[in-house]
Amino acid sequence: MIEKLSQRFQQDGYHVLLFIAEANTEADELLMQLMQYHVDGIVLLSATLSSALAKDCDEAGIPVLLFNRIAQLGSTVSSVACDNEAGGRMAARALLAAGHTRMGYIAGLEDSSTNRDREAGFTAELASAGHRVFARAVGH
Repeated sequence: MIEKLSQRFQQDGYHVLLFIAEANTEADELLMQLMQYHVDGIVLLSATLSSALAKDCDEAGIPVLLFNRIAQLGSTVSSVACDNEAGGRMAARALLAAGHTRMGYIAGLEDSSTNRDREAGFTAELASAGHRVFARAVGH
């Protein structure tokens, strides 16, 4: 995905800077460093953005796009994401169709919109079929 995104930006005359954060690094710290490069825009993949930093970017005229995350209501940040709730429902339906009755859910980051939506769809679909999540594990 990053390769295709980078190629498209390059076709339009932009250069891509790639910053990779460690799992325990705050996105805001990394973005403060990134803003020192006087960038034209920021695309965040698998990260959350604080309201304060989103406001700072907006005031600086730097557009921010969350990729595979949903921006909070009232945010000036744009989002591009798939229908994670429908994906969770599809996964549950596939397991039910295969005859499974004791399903587990392995969660991603607890507070991410993608995880919340996927889990909501998964558990709702199981409940509609008279089942529940048997076990749940949370990622880091």
